[in-house]
Amino acid sequence: MKDSKPGYAALLTWTGVFVVLIAGILAWYEIANSLPVVHIPTPSMPVPNAHDCYVDANGLMRDKEKVSYAIADRPKPSAKLPPRTMAVPPGVPPPAAPGSPSAPNPAALAPIGNLDRPYSLAEKDDLIRENTAALRTVREGFAYEYLAPPARSFAALFPYYAGFRDMARLLRLEGQTRAGHGNWGGAINSDLDCIRFGVHICRGATLIGMLVGRAIQGIGRRDAWKYADRLSAAQARAAARRMEDIVARQVPFADTLREEKWCGQAGLIEMVRSGGVSAAGLTIGAVVGGGAPSSASDVMERLRCLLYGKRGLIRNYTRYMDQLAANARRPYAARLGPPKIPTDPLTRILVPVFVKARWMAVTNETQNAMLAVKLALRAYHVEHGRYPDRLEELAPAYLKKIPDDPCALRGPLLYRKLGAKYVLYSIGPDGRDDGGLAVNDPTRTNPRDRCRVEEISRGDIVAGINIY
Repeated sequence: MKDSKPGYAALLTWTGVFVVLIAGILAWYEIANSLPVVHIPTPSMPVPNAHDCYVDANGLMRDKEKVSYAIADRPKPSAKLPPRTMAVPPGVPPPAAPGSPSAPNPAALAPIGNLDRPYSLAEKDDLIRENTAALRTVREGFAYEYLAPPARSFAALFPYYAGFRDMARLLRLEGQTRAGHGNWGGAINSDLDCIRFGVHICRGATLIGMLVGRAIQGIGRRDAWKYADRLSAAQARAAARRMEDIVARQVPFADTLREEKWCGQAGLIEMVRSGGVSAAGLTIGAVVGGGAPSSASDVMERLRCLLYGKRGLIRNYTRYMDQLAANARRPYAARLGPPKIPTDPLTRILVPVFVKARWMAVTNETQNAMLAVKLALRAYHVEHGRYPDRLEELAPAYLKKIPDDPCALRGPLLYRKLGAKYVLYSIGPDGRDDGGLAVNDPTRTNPRDRCRVEEISRGDIVAGINIY
């Protein structure tokens, strides 16, 4: 009997420890899986919203495929290259001669052949005429404030962005048509409208909206570089001021990251409440409960998510996006290295693309700034018969202020006068002034690719060479 009391006391002790341990685990689980308080604003949409005008304009657009083919940049035929032929696999008879009974019906091939070909100026005129209503409607939107519909779910869809790119192609075609008639002022205005359109749709947008807006601005710039050299002094002066205003309206990349954070927070909350992540397109079977794992990797990812808990997953994502946005508010030349990506599966899948997008935003800002200066230089040259010795001579008569170099810690774009010509450039991603020596990678066979500037490129971004 004496030995039974210590044994009973030990049993009571271990039982108490076990109960406390279970209670602690349950308390931790409850805290870890309680949703944190997250402020996700719902913006007040402007009325009228330019977004509605742009969607309506796309609905009015006609012959979208023809427009795309009509503006296609086709390389000039080279005498060094033989005509392309199609190899015939062994055992397959060669194609029948035209007109033979076994030859394909030309009418069946007509739709493709009629679209993918050079278009005459008269045909381009016809396309513009039948899209008069669409062009008028998209320009009506310029008079209103734009705010993208808020994305507050991983399941949010953006069907209108493809239509916005179609509208950008139409504006470019209008510019080409005006240029074909010698209306250079009208041509540059069409392209500046396209750039303005691309800047406009970035307001309130997540990353996908910023990328589409950047692509649209590139569509507008493509011909504007050429048209600038055909403008009169008055036309170039007006275009420079317009472009300067467009540059001032660019949405900071940090604002895009903030919208992306709110979308991600709302999506994560929606996901953990439902217990699944299928709407996010991720590979994880479930976060906490709900749905059977489909593979061993899904099981491991679910277990790792369980260790972080719902609160931990949302906290990691929020903290990372806040750090990324804070870094984006710094000058590009003073940027910090990307934050360390948390080890939870969800954040590792969601965030890597955001780091790469910063450079895309910087290059777009650089191209727009250089185009504004090029237009001002054209106006100055026509009026004075020469280019200025320094860029400062352009302000305030042609530009209110010389644009800053987005790649530099501080200071404007750089400029050197070379006899009757000039070199206008940015110091580029390496942050070093190479005196206007353009990025040019001889290892790339495509001439356009050789001058493409990437974040690891060495050299300067030079107007007239590294343009896109």
